[in-house]
Amino acid sequence: MLLLFPTMSFNSRAEDIPHENYDLVKSNLDVVIALLKTSIAHSENALVRMYNESMVQVEENLTIVRGLLTPAELILDRIRNIAGSYENLSRLLPPFSSLSAQMDSFSSMEVSLLGARDDVVSASHLASLTGEERLRALDSIRTFNSLILQMNKTIDGMLVSANGIIDLVVDGDQPFTDNRLIPLIEQLRDLLNAIQAEIDLITQEGVPWDKNQPFCLLWLSAEDYYLGDQLSGGGYLYFDGAFAGDSHSHIRSLWTRAGSGATFSKLWQSHRPGL
Repeated sequence: MLLLFPTMSFNSRAEDIPHENYDLVKSNLDVVIALLKTSIAHSENALVRMYNESMVQVEENLTIVRGLLTPAELILDRIRNIAGSYENLSRLLPPFSSLSAQMDSFSSMEVSLLGARDDVVSASHLASLTGEERLRALDSIRTFNSLILQMNKTIDGMLVSANGIIDLVVDGDQPFTDNRLIPLIEQLRDLLNAIQAEIDLITQEGVPWDKNQPFCLLWLSAEDYYLGDQLSGGGYLYFDGAFAGDSHSHIRSLWTRAGSGATFSKLWQSHRPGL
């Protein structure tokens, strides 16, 4: 029997597994595959609910996914105890575990994103902004846009994991190809683009900014950066009662990591319209 598994980065490679222990583990392996297929179905359900912004149902499905991966891991441990030659079966789980963790992260960020969106919409309903309301609106806009960047990065990781699942080969067969993971994950990008377009419009045309109070609002895709990291972000420049549009800004800043001895400057060029 020949089992093919991807490496930890999900690039496929072959592993020769002896025949003699196959009958001892076949039934357990079938159970693992069934559990993993069920986890795919609930992951798909969660992705649909994410697109529909139904976060309670998202968490219900993600909880089931986590509950399915735990016994799958236990059964694989049992297989390794019965037949040590099958120890590489543990490579079945990494893409599933990665996808589960990434979807948990995306779900958490989506909850925060929807809350920030509601805050910006609420600010647009005010006749004018007090100092505190202005600061709160700016913070919500910054949080919202930072989350958009982080969530798009998470989508990239989810696509890698989904492809890793599809590429898994067990005993000459690919048992996980029949799924909708990739199109459902890519659909989340459409959701983010639609929500971002909504908030961009509200920010520039709906919130009652004081024309006499200019501001430059910046956001990044992460809270911490390290030496050699590539910055990703964007911003708004509001001046003389209007937002600057279709422009490029170069911002030179200094970052210091406390205790790390890493002090460095970065030149950040934003290509985002509106800065």
